[in-house]
Amino acid sequence: MPVASDERRLGRREDAPLLRGAGCFVGDVRLDGLAHLAVVRSPVAAARIRSVDLHGALALPGVLDAFSLAELERRPGAIPPRIPIPSELEPLLQPALADGIVRYPGQAVAAVVATSPELAVGGAERVALDLVAAPLPEPETVHVHADAFGDVDAVFATAPVVVRERFDVARQGGMPLEPRGTIAAYDRDAGRLVLWLAAKAPNHARAAMAAMLGLAGSQVELRLHDLGGGFGVRGELHPEDVVVALASLRLGRPVRWLETRSEHLLASYQSRGQSWEAAVALDLDGTILGLDATVRSDLGAFLGPNGITVGLVVSKAFLGPYRPLAYRCRVDHVRSAKVPLGTMRGPAYVEAVLARERLVDRAAAEVGLDPIAIRRRNLVPADAMPYDTGLAGVVLDGGDYEAALDAAIAGVESVAPGRDATAGRVATGVAVSVEASGTPAPEQARARLGEDGRIAVEVASRSFGQGHETTLARVAARALGVPEEHVGVVEGPTDWDGGGTFASRTAMMTGSAVHEAALALRELIDAGQRAPLEALGTFQPEAPTYTYGAAAARVAVDPETGSVHVDRIVVVVDAGRALDRAVVLGQLLGGAAQGLGCALQEAVHRDDEGNVLTYGLRDYLVPTALDCAAIEAIVLEWAPSPRNPLGARGVGEIAVSLAAAALANAVSAAGRDVRRLPVLSADLVGR
Repeated sequence: MPVASDERRLGRREDAPLLRGAGCFVGDVRLDGLAHLAVVRSPVAAARIRSVDLHGALALPGVLDAFSLAELERRPGAIPPRIPIPSELEPLLQPALADGIVRYPGQAVAAVVATSPELAVGGAERVALDLVAAPLPEPETVHVHADAFGDVDAVFATAPVVVRERFDVARQGGMPLEPRGTIAAYDRDAGRLVLWLAAKAPNHARAAMAAMLGLAGSQVELRLHDLGGGFGVRGELHPEDVVVALASLRLGRPVRWLETRSEHLLASYQSRGQSWEAAVALDLDGTILGLDATVRSDLGAFLGPNGITVGLVVSKAFLGPYRPLAYRCRVDHVRSAKVPLGTMRGPAYVEAVLARERLVDRAAAEVGLDPIAIRRRNLVPADAMPYDTGLAGVVLDGGDYEAALDAAIAGVESVAPGRDATAGRVATGVAVSVEASGTPAPEQARARLGEDGRIAVEVASRSFGQGHETTLARVAARALGVPEEHVGVVEGPTDWDGGGTFASRTAMMTGSAVHEAALALRELIDAGQRAPLEALGTFQPEAPTYTYGAAAARVAVDPETGSVHVDRIVVVVDAGRALDRAVVLGQLLGGAAQGLGCALQEAVHRDDEGNVLTYGLRDYLVPTALDCAAIEAIVLEWAPSPRNPLGARGVGEIAVSLAAAALANAVSAAGRDVRRLPVLSADLVGR
């Protein structure tokens, strides 16, 4: 099957102001009377708070306020979850400030507000915390759930071949180019709180902040600004967002907090952090009969607003593109003395795809097949689509998985190994996966025609650099039959249904809602009605769309030093119908780069007492442009999804897990079985 050719690019409309330095980020916002906040954090992982002495801070000239939980007349509520949670987990929801006990290093205990950032930090350094150290608590299982079909125990008891392995994925941070930041401005006379914050679900963020602060939803306004990346971790409500709002409510003036890089690694929600015990049962010819896994998902000390999602998704994600007779994936949600778990680009799938694809490679070796042959034997075939997997609600909606694998392999083999690959053991690894995108909740958008003839599209999404303005304007323009430059896009909280930006849902969900709104507006125009006009579009799918793809990676491993040279990575993903091919290509390239980091570089390290040892970019390694030169992405449009009017499939995250798993398999093929990510040089020396 040929790869569709690239269309002519006019450039993303979001890029020009950023390239000119005309963007407006939270640090650029200028307000009269703006004060600055610094957070006083716990220096230890576990302790009882005996006292918090604020006198030293308040005595510093320029300090306007200092407070811990004890100074608040009305304590804010815990940060609410973005999805329903089991009742037994409600006591674990994240508080804004520590209440008598600190449970992880970096937990917010108090705040200091001053006339400058430097004075705020100086004041925070003068706050005296009297802490009584406590033993580091043992991890505790607080919730268990599983997804399954078939008689797993019987299949494994009778299978000719069973392969069991253990896999671990380290905790990782989102590391956006721009760290987090929040501004809150409370107008006492109007009784209105205006917030500048990164909210990937603007409607939820507005409602949640109002509820925590005891305000009506109509009293809270979110104002959007440019964002320097998100990657899942950023965009969820954090304690600092609430603390900044509390400070503004106390002072009646605007207050800003800007996160440092060390604070990001210490106190921003982290993701991954899973341990797996996984097994595959096979026939002698390599047919996969069963998959079974038990996963420990580290929630951290509290339940973050989206922390449980990772475990809920991973229990289905482990199945992937294969068709066993029986399947089970149990997830133990574990509480620990760490910063709460959040979602990071490709949540659950990075971990699940690593475990599954490494297991498939191990199974191939056990039965004497090569890794490609065993996948061909077990992938769901194109002529079986739509395919009911046996898992509740998981019906794959089309695609040619084997052909995608062939395209990835051909992409790597089309280029000979580079000169740098000759110094080590050269090997290639592959991975295949499917990922759900979109949710069966309603999404709405509004299209307006102004008297000047311009179209405005209003949506409840939030772009963190994905190119929403370009993509959604194109969708509306095509439906209306007008030039793209006549369409503007407005993002932010709305008075109608809108989920936000996460889980690769914007193209399918928001794009389809925009499409419906534009068609409804066109009907009004065609009926002869005159501007101003507006129409609301609604989209509610019956089931998610399943994006599929494959990756192949070639590496050279130096057994003397343990260094891994990435010679080539090719990621192939079917976008269904690409709404904007250049934007899709960018998503795949960026995702593959993060997959490289996940596989070979990124980890938050701690000592035996739970203290974080990773404080900045010297300690936490992320891919650079030099690392990414070997990456190629191929955009397919073979199987438009029948589950949305655009035929689109989500592409924002699948490349992360594909690249990470393919690299892990490549390193393993070069001489050492990979059982944890990131791969450490010490694991490879002498092998």
